[in-house]
Amino acid sequence: MNLIKAFVTVSGFTLISRILGLIRDIVTATIFGAGPIMDAFFAAFRLPNTLRRFTAEGALTQAAIPVYKEAQNENPRAAALFAGELIWALIIFLAALTLLVVITAPQVITTLAPGLEDPELAAVLLKIAFPYIVFISTVAMLAVMLNANGYFAAPAAAPILLNTSLIAAALWGAPLFPEPVIALAWGVFAGGLLQLLLVAFAVRRTGLRLAGRPHFPPTTRVRRALKLMLQGALGAGATQINLLINLLIASLLPAGSISWLYYADRLMELPAGLLGAALATVILPALSSYAADEKKSCAIIDGTLRLTLALAAPAAVGMALLAVPVVNVLFLHGAFSTTDAAMTAQAVVAYSIGVVGLVAIRPLAAAFFSRQDAATPAKTALLMLVLTQGMNAVLIFGLNWNHSGLALSISLGACLNATALWYLLKRRKWHVPLPGWRRFFVVLAVSLSAMAALLWLLLPTEDFWRNAALPVRLSTLAGMVISAAGIYLVSLHLGGVRLINVYRALHVNGNS
Repeated sequence: MNLIKAFVTVSGFTLISRILGLIRDIVTATIFGAGPIMDAFFAAFRLPNTLRRFTAEGALTQAAIPVYKEAQNENPRAAALFAGELIWALIIFLAALTLLVVITAPQVITTLAPGLEDPELAAVLLKIAFPYIVFISTVAMLAVMLNANGYFAAPAAAPILLNTSLIAAALWGAPLFPEPVIALAWGVFAGGLLQLLLVAFAVRRTGLRLAGRPHFPPTTRVRRALKLMLQGALGAGATQINLLINLLIASLLPAGSISWLYYADRLMELPAGLLGAALATVILPALSSYAADEKKSCAIIDGTLRLTLALAAPAAVGMALLAVPVVNVLFLHGAFSTTDAAMTAQAVVAYSIGVVGLVAIRPLAAAFFSRQDAATPAKTALLMLVLTQGMNAVLIFGLNWNHSGLALSISLGACLNATALWYLLKRRKWHVPLPGWRRFFVVLAVSLSAMAALLWLLLPTEDFWRNAALPVRLSTLAGMVISAAGIYLVSLHLGGVRLINVYRALHVNGNS
């Protein structure tokens, strides 16, 4: 398996999806703004989206891939039986959960977001959007089969369909409904179904097979995977519980707080999702294959961590310094006001502090999952849950930082979580740092300083970003980003740190 080729494939499709996601957010911000109506939609979408991160992005994939690879090494029939039984178990559980949520939607919304101005609308949106979780979790299990066999394109491309569906719903579906935002909920439903059809077609085309049927009690292998999933869910769940608690708190803050956090979160997810998810998706099958080869496994982790820092650190600095320009250029149109832009930019700055941690958590956790250890990431994440909510008490109720305090607590918690995971990997000698880290840190710090200084010198006043014509603002922002990236890469090169060296390390150590 060529890890770099796989990383480029996953990150390339993820980048397209993220760009479409930004276009989606620009369209929805322009049409719907950031008031109570969108607060209702984001509150309704938060629950299925949170569960998606339990399953599609977290516990399911990271727990199932090592067990699937183990079954596959036994024989293809065993792998097909395992996948089929696990998919049936997942569908039955999630279908029952969906029915329960649809029946109790008003009570669910009241519990999750008691401060909403329009809880009835949010309940309607939740009923429409929640079945998405059944579609996307089935997509995740099919993606396990594809990724474990070296097929990364279809699962990575699938989110493009969700963003396309939501853009179409906002532009053309909204006028068809008495309450236009209902079109977005149907866009979520349709996007999940389209993703399932795409990935199912890819499984069929690659010749991979599903077998088995609902089993009660589950077979030994499925029970082991479910145990790992449960442990992984505790880890993924800690982060998602944080977000749900933050949703509850945000609903009690000034109107628009949920929307401001959502748009800021979307900007933060651009580097976090693009880098963290892509790295974790690619290295987990490789680490599972090389779990018994300490030297090769350590080399993959070492190279991945250097690549994470080299790519995530400049993204964090750029987000902090360019928060106002980016938010104004992307969202300050139509119903999205200058106040909305200012509040969103505050949250972006707070989120920027946690970008490196948020990106690093995914590949670090994958290193534990590759050894079928889901308990350790779960324990560190649960500890961070407690610390994060403690920080919320200080930042929001003590310092009165409102929605920015919520974003900052998530950022600090992510950095602490990533640090704890790295420390435990190192203590267990699953990651033995290779030579050159001290020089790498010095060169990285100098390069980031040069990049930050250039951005600071080039940065126009806030009035410019609010009042200049959109083409002028857009070209100015693009020029600043290109200049900053250029000086950063040149500084790395002059310091002797070349990303091509990381490429070669992963290329050699990631091939079987």
